[in-house]
Amino acid sequence: MSISVILPENSCSAVLQGKLEAALDGIPHAFSADMEHLTSRRLLFAVALDACGGNEGYYRILCRLRGNPHLLEGCTAALVVTGQGELYTKSIARTLALSANMAGCAFI
Repeated sequence: MSISVILPENSCSAVLQGKLEAALDGIPHAFSADMEHLTSRRLLFAVALDACGGNEGYYRILCRLRGNPHLLEGCTAALVVTGQGELYTKSIARTLALSANMAGCAFI
C-alpha cells in the first residue's frame, strides 16, 4: 500500500519534500496537499514551518480535519514537523495529532 504524504506548501516545504523523497526512496508514495479520498490510507503528515513558526496550508488542513469528524476514518499516520527556528514545532505537532485523531486517524 502506498503512503500518502500530506505536505502543505509554503516557502520552506521544498527542502522538507527533498529530504522525504530521499528517505522514502524505494517506498511507494505520493505527495499531496489535498485532503480528498483518504479513508483507510497510510499517511505521513509533513509540515515545514517558516521563520515565524507558521504555515498557512497547515491551518487549512486543520480546519478541514476539525470540520469533518470522519475524514480520516481507518487511516494510520506518522507526523514530521520541521522549522527554521526552535519555536512552535511541538505545539503544531500536538495540535495536528489531536485533530487528525479526532477525525478518525490512528498514529504509530
